[in-house]
Amino acid sequence: MPSLLPQEILDEIIFRLYNDIEALKSCSLASSSFTAVCQSRLFSKIILRPRYGIRWPPGGGSASNFKRVLDKSPHIANYVACLEIFDTPFVAEMGLAEEWVSKDDGLAACLLRLTHLKALLITYRTDVQISHWSAELQRSLEEAMKLPSLVYLELMGCPLALLERGGTGLQHLTLRCPVGRILDSAWSALFSIADTVAARIQPVSLALHSEDKAMFLELIMRPVLMLDLSKLRRLAVHAGIGASLTSGHGAVAQLLRVCARTLEELIFYPSSDVAPDPEFDNDDRVNDPIDPSILTSLRRLTVRVNIFEKNLYLPCHDPFPWLLVFLTQLANSSTTVAAIHPDTDHPLEELTVHVQHRVSASKPREIYMWRHIASFLAANPFSNLRKATFEVSSRDVLEDLQQAGYFSQLSSQR
Repeated sequence: MPSLLPQEILDEIIFRLYNDIEALKSCSLASSSFTAVCQSRLFSKIILRPRYGIRWPPGGGSASNFKRVLDKSPHIANYVACLEIFDTPFVAEMGLAEEWVSKDDGLAACLLRLTHLKALLITYRTDVQISHWSAELQRSLEEAMKLPSLVYLELMGCPLALLERGGTGLQHLTLRCPVGRILDSAWSALFSIADTVAARIQPVSLALHSEDKAMFLELIMRPVLMLDLSKLRRLAVHAGIGASLTSGHGAVAQLLRVCARTLEELIFYPSSDVAPDPEFDNDDRVNDPIDPSILTSLRRLTVRVNIFEKNLYLPCHDPFPWLLVFLTQLANSSTTVAAIHPDTDHPLEELTVHVQHRVSASKPREIYMWRHIASFLAANPFSNLRKATFEVSSRDVLEDLQQAGYFSQLSSQR
């Protein structure tokens, strides 16, 4: 029986069910008026994962199964806006799952059919080199990355050389835990850099994260060389575990100088090893190369600091001295702008500082830095901001160890 409601009203009703998968499945079979709009919701995001073994992430399926769906209903390919290729890297390190991307012939066929992709996410493993991928798979991936509709690309566990063939329409990039050197030999033949200088990717949003010190430096320097950052407005960067002020923060400072005039939002995770001398008496002991005063268009700044103990016997990392100096420089830059240009407000509108505090409650912590921070904030140094937030989350590391059975293991070893 045909519906008495206009199709636009029916589409709006179905749109309200966008996150109810079972309801969408039922509605797609209830009436032909619902089929197209329900399928467009059901297949808007596709997650490809291993066919056997670990069933993660939820809601995903194998590339071979999805290829059979496309063979039967080719029009579904037009509904896919986001594709996530997931090869369980963290499970691979435990030896519980085999690599599947290079073995599933359906993946290359699926990539060639998805011509309306807006987002592509690739999470690959660190224990297998992509040189095992077939030439057909490499070419299909290259075609997908060149799609005019593709605006978001996220790479994890992949060589940075993949960026060499990204389409110029890419606007949002997220790069996590890359592998390989700057010119990975397995890709140098396919992705030569001779013809990439003229048409570089010009992102407006960039996120960088690596827990490896050496790869973090390449992760910072590679975008500076490969990407056109003249229009970058949003940057999220994790300064790397083990990076020092001169290495990790120095690379971040160089990146900030490139996009200083256009950057409007910065989300910054400082290095976990930025602590100077514990006897913090002088700001000069923290010589951070990052200068917030050069960020002349910055409107939103988020700083996330982690304080944690590596174990029960080593002292915890204390980034408070760096944080206090950084906030002081930020406040001073705002004051300087107001003094030089009384009629011009500093562009910074929102500041969020989050401190994740994970130390052992059994160890008395010196609280002099907490007092320094409290005194600094009590002076209201950011009175010109529309919003300033200081968040603290605390957790006892002993509780984590107890939940993990750490102490029971020690007792059994004795």
